[in-house]
Formats: sequence, structure tokens, C-alpha cells
Amino acid sequence: MLATTYTLGTAGNAASYEKRYDEASKTVFIVSGLAVSSQQELIVSQEQSNTAKLTGNKIELSFKRPVPSSTTGEVRVDRAMAVFKRAEFTSLAEFLAMAERLKTAISDTTLLTKIYNGEQ
Repeated sequence: MLATTYTLGTAGNAASYEKRYDEASKTVFIVSGLAVSSQQELIVSQEQSNTAKLTGNKIELSFKRPVPSSTTGEVRVDRAMAVFKRAEFTSLAEFLAMAERLKTAISDTTLLTKIYNGEQ
């Protein structure tokens, strides 16, 4: 069972996400107190095969961004997500090792800057 609140980020970049609702394979958290046009969500979901075997997990951060100078209130959505595709026999230790390597890649600001700039 997931907690009801998660604080993500550090120092001045931290945000507290509170559980909004659960569905069969998805839990949605939001940052309270934001305008609808600036809403931020944390979505934790499971992916299953046609035979109901768990095949993956996804953690998604969603950020609504008002378009600057829009006269119609247009909003765009930025998303950052981690998707774990795994075989049914993947152990917890193997899953955590994948997550540790992904965290390391995501914490590398030089790598992320290059990705942002379109380098491959």
C-alpha cells in the first residue's frame, strides 16, 4: 500500500504530493493549493499483460504549464516518467538495482543537460 503523502525534490525544489484517488492499477497524487492551470500530479501505475500478469510499473510526474502570453488560457503539459518493464521472474533485488542505476542517470545534470539540448 502506498503512503498518502510523498515529498519529492530537495531544498527549494521540493513538492509535497497528497493522494487524490486510487483506481485498480493507478494511484494519483496532487500538489495541493495550485491553480487548475498549474496543477502537478504524481501518478504511480502498473502495467499488466492480457493474462493479468504484472509486466511493468510507471512513475509519472505531470506539470501543467500556462502558455506565456496566451489570450485563451492555453495550457501545455510537461511530463517526466520512469517506466520499468520487467519479466515476471525479476527479483526485488534486480528491480532495485535497475532503479538505482536509473536514479544515478537522472541525477547526472551533465547528462540531462545534453539530453535537453537534443544531443545523442
